[in-house]
Amino acid sequence: MAKGMRTAQSVLLVTADAALASYIDSILNKGLGIRIVHVQSFAEARTGFAQGGFSAVLADLPDVSVEELGFWKTEVPVLLLATEEARPAARRAVEEGVALLYMIRDGLSPDTLIGAVMDAVERPGTLW
Repeated sequence: MAKGMRTAQSVLLVTADAALASYIDSILNKGLGIRIVHVQSFAEARTGFAQGGFSAVLADLPDVSVEELGFWKTEVPVLLLATEEARPAARRAVEEGVALLYMIRDGLSPDTLIGAVMDAVERPGTLW
C-alpha cells in the first residue's frame, strides 16, 4: 500500500471501454490496492454509488455527460477521462465545479493516473 494512503480506498469507474477499465484496474488495484468498481453506464453508476463507500468517481466522457456528473458534485471528487474530442466538455465540467480535473485518455500514463487519484482520495478538507 502506498505511503500515507488511508485504508481501503474505493473508486467507482464509469466506462463502457473494457480495455480502458482493465488498464486502470491494473494500475490502481493491482499496483496500489485501490478497489475499483467498474460499471458501464451512468444508470449502473447511480445504483452502484448508492451502496456507498467510494472515495472518488472516475468517469469516461462521453460515456457520462457533464449534466449527469452533477449527481456526484457534493458527494465525492469526480475525475474525468476524455478523448481529445471531448476535451471541451471535460474543461466545462471542471470550470463549472462538477469535476476536480480531467485527463486525456490517449497516452494516459500510470504516473498521471496515480497522481490524480491519490490527490483526490487523500485530499483533506476538500469541498467534497
